[in-house]
Amino acid sequence: MTSSTPYPSPANAELLAALASPTVRALFEQTCGDVCSRRAFVSSIAELLEHLSAGKPDIVLIDFELMTHDPEESLAQVRGAGPEASIVILAKAEESDSAFRLLSNGVSDVINLPPHRLELKLRV
Repeated sequence: MTSSTPYPSPANAELLAALASPTVRALFEQTCGDVCSRRAFVSSIAELLEHLSAGKPDIVLIDFELMTHDPEESLAQVRGAGPEASIVILAKAEESDSAFRLLSNGVSDVINLPPHRLELKLRV
């Protein structure tokens, strides 16, 4: 996929991830330690927005499950709070169509869940 915002150098990248599943969070904590120098994990869109108001990460990773109320509105809030960040959506197979529609609204990439560790390293 082509990203709308170029990814930063991994050694200097700051990742902020909003993840619904503790299992996916554990996978990202293990994998992203090799990829991003600084990272923070939250479990809701509200927490994500709080973190965005305090700092500007390079990559924002969002579990689509947390956006089900209104994905476009959630994305607009995140984009408004962190306009320079690359936004990557994680989506289960049954959420993929809706998640891929967000690519036209400024999402850089969509990764299908469950992700493969190598795919995470290459795409995040």
